Amino acid sequence: MPEAGYVYPAPAEKLDKIDTKLISCLMKNCRLQLSTLARIIGISKNGVMNRINRLQQIGVVNNFQTYIHVPKLAYNSSIIMLKTSLTLVEEVEYLKYVARMPYIMNALNTTGSHNFFIYFYYCDFDHFNRIVSNILKRSNARDFLILNTHRFIFTELSMTDIDVDIDASVKKEDYSYQKLFRQRGNEKVKIDGKDIDLLYLLANNSRATLTELAMKLGLNRETVNYRLKKLVKGNIIAKFQPNVNPYSLGHHAYLIKIKLINREKSGEVIRFIATTKKANDILELYESWSIMAFMHYDSVSKLQAFENELVERFGNDMLEYDIDFIKRQSKLDWFPKEVADDIKKNLGKAT
Repeated sequence: MPEAGYVYPAPAEKLDKIDTKLISCLMKNCRLQLSTLARIIGISKNGVMNRINRLQQIGVVNNFQTYIHVPKLAYNSSIIMLKTSLTLVEEVEYLKYVARMPYIMNALNTTGSHNFFIYFYYCDFDHFNRIVSNILKRSNARDFLILNTHRFIFTELSMTDIDVDIDASVKKEDYSYQKLFRQRGNEKVKIDGKDIDLLYLLANNSRATLTELAMKLGLNRETVNYRLKKLVKGNIIAKFQPNVNPYSLGHHAYLIKIKLINREKSGEVIRFIATTKKANDILELYESWSIMAFMHYDSVSKLQAFENELVERFGNDMLEYDIDFIKRQSKLDWFPKEVADDIKKNLGKAT
């Protein structure tokens, strides 16, 4: 079975306007209830459920994920970029090898100066060294670059030409927490082991109902609802979004890397990228590259238009930039089980 977030080249699927509108809604918040989706799209709840199931069966939707700010849980993250001498066949096998490793969040095979991008979590320096050593095994690495993340910026990603306003259709007490996402600040919240268990369940299925979550956690619905609200308010839960295979929608994925002369410009560049609604997430980094963004476009001309505007706005502020094509992704797991277990152990030591 493929790892969570497995993305591979595939022919574009023929989807009708209802499917496209449904995907647009799910990309904004995939915890939207069937009744809300039915009201927005104009079909029955059973019709919505059948179409969601079909999108999964044909490989358009891989799974439903919760994007989690793991650094807010006192855990570390880094990136290693590899330049290897692997053959094309060996690249595919190596990517599968990395995906099976613990503590790996994201593993990409790209074009450009480095042909692998691997994002991983770690608890301390010794742990960091062990993970890097394991990653370098079998890689035939000729060179590598390690980058430490300063912060994640999770943005709204549009994968269709239909822009749906879901806010007006969401009821006041809706378990998608859509209105709460709009109202939240960045308040500090207290986390315990049950919260970590809840995050892990949601990371693997963000469409799980309160009843399903309550049964697995041994809590009642009201307590689960309270905890979910707390995690959204504290910006530990960033968004609920399906992992979509961009190829199936006629898109290609790109890794944008930017090196700024003056890092004080980072915020302005990040805001510009976010407003395109073509970035899934953006990373601000401590050294070497200043910003990385993972973007999706359905045509080269649209990518070129973005590049032209980037240069027009920030050409004098950039020392260098690269646009690498993402050939395949073998893993996207925002909250691996071993990370959840480590954080729970650390919480236990602190009490």
